[in-house]
Amino acid sequence: MSHHRLLPTSVVLDRVCMSKTQLYRLINTGEFPKPVPVGRQRVAFLESEVAAWIDARVRLRADGVGAEARRDRAIRAVGGRS
Repeated sequence: MSHHRLLPTSVVLDRVCMSKTQLYRLINTGEFPKPVPVGRQRVAFLESEVAAWIDARVRLRADGVGAEARRDRAIRAVGGRS
């Protein structure tokens, strides 16, 4: 039997440092793990999946991918090339 630790949305928001709107935008685009229903109007997230998502973001930073993507967005925002 697997044991999974569930995190409430408030804890996830603290760990990933983003707003609830940003979090659900990433969920809807498949860029963040989907929550697990734990009640009629309550969801939680698997701690292992949240940790894996954070680890992946750290790897992107280490690879320079995050900085490159931010630079490209900034160039597009001011009407430059991409």
